[in-house]
Amino acid sequence: MSISKTARLLALTLVLACESGGAVGDAAPDAAPDASAEGDFRVRIEAGELEGFETPEGALAFLGVPYAASPVGDLRFRAPEPVAAWSDVRVVDTFAPPCFQPEGATEVRGSEDCLYLNVWAPKARERLPVLVFIHGGGNVTGSASEETSPGFAIYDGARIAARDSAVVVTMQYRLNAFGYLADPSLDDEQPSGNYGPRDQVAALEWVARNIVSFGGDPNRVLLFGESGGASDVCALLATPSAAGLFHAAAIMSGGCGGMERTNMLQMGEDAAEALGCEEGDRAACLRTADAAALLAAVRRPSAVNGAASPWAAPTVDGAFLPERPIDAIQAGRHHRVPLMFGTTADETASPIFGVRFMLTDAEYEMRVRELFPRIAEAVLVHYPRSDFRTPRDALVAVTTDSQFTCTTREFARLASAWGPVFHYVYDHAYEGLADGALQPSIFGAAHGFELPILFQTIETYVDYESTGAELALGREMSGLWRRFAAEGVPADDWPTYDSDQSYILSTASSVARDFRGDECRFWLGRE
Repeated sequence: MSISKTARLLALTLVLACESGGAVGDAAPDAAPDASAEGDFRVRIEAGELEGFETPEGALAFLGVPYAASPVGDLRFRAPEPVAAWSDVRVVDTFAPPCFQPEGATEVRGSEDCLYLNVWAPKARERLPVLVFIHGGGNVTGSASEETSPGFAIYDGARIAARDSAVVVTMQYRLNAFGYLADPSLDDEQPSGNYGPRDQVAALEWVARNIVSFGGDPNRVLLFGESGGASDVCALLATPSAAGLFHAAAIMSGGCGGMERTNMLQMGEDAAEALGCEEGDRAACLRTADAAALLAAVRRPSAVNGAASPWAAPTVDGAFLPERPIDAIQAGRHHRVPLMFGTTADETASPIFGVRFMLTDAEYEMRVRELFPRIAEAVLVHYPRSDFRTPRDALVAVTTDSQFTCTTREFARLASAWGPVFHYVYDHAYEGLADGALQPSIFGAAHGFELPILFQTIETYVDYESTGAELALGREMSGLWRRFAAEGVPADDWPTYDSDQSYILSTASSVARDFRGDECRFWLGRE
């Protein structure tokens, strides 16, 4: 394998790992995309007419569609406002820039003008199920147009739209300080903060009002997200203003917690102090501060241990998000729609989680003692080095089980008391990595690795030869997600989790009972 090829594939693993209701107006007229003789593809939505384009796969694409006003100037740190209507045909053929975010240790990228979404639709005119995706990145980084090489957009929905007859929507939302900072000076009719989740609700409201124009059914909407986006999906289950805006939900490799408001208020204090906003009109000072300076004022390292970022996440504020999502689920106070919870088999096998490629036996023991100082001896007994091929495999198992597999199983167990819940484990290593330094055994089924398979974008990745089995797995997964949107059941042979069974997604998918049960009883203290 060439150095450049190895570097590109490693870049893919890093990006994938990092990607770690209110009243709805009348629906738009029952119209679908229409191709003119000149090859233009136009739809009319509430704000005006859009012109998209046809993709090589035969789907219609509408990229960079505004769903809310640009949150700049006086609209910074405010709830999203409606987008202004336009009179001319608006050409939407290019992804919008990502929301403003850190890049690397000191750089930044993106724009505050970022509240846009993307739609891919078949040419069919019937009302089709709708798949709405929230990208990951710990609510700190990421975008709906994330690329690891030019032309390789991981979340391109064209193949799902064309092959599965579904409408696919991906959204952007305010991140990091711009999406989550709270300060008493910014309070209005609701407590300040949670601007990113409020953007997500606004995007869902846009879908409810406009998706008919793209051939979508606003009454068959699957909301799904991965990593930080999965945590957002779970939070929206407990968000009153999101009621009725989606009809099934999939939480992929994410949590169901909620940040304490004190954390976000501290972010506001940090920003005010660093920017000199402590005297005078504090709100105006925060809203007019240079974007890069504001981000630097509250910059924190993203978590690399599978947890949500310690400084940007859906915040329990008593209003927009009244309580922790897991508490709402346990009490049955969440939106009771069919749910899917899942993880990958080797979540923490990526470098972003701090698990190095090579570990010695002594280093494995040292890392366990660092991570679990109070129960290290019990962990080492339950996960003896001798049970694993390498010390690294042992550490991946420990961290994947404790941070992902077992917590997700518990979420599924609690939710299954109130309605249909389905659980999966994605267990496939990229077979095309087998000819060089990046062996499948290095990463296995790491965090985020299911996304290029699900979106079937792995086919377009530079220097990667997808196997026939991988292409079939992608078709299987997108079909399962599409049916879940359409019917609330992903497959006839996929049992609900109240029977304690999980669907193992691989090139030979199967059903497993009590997946990692002994390990999870250990972590949940049920031995």
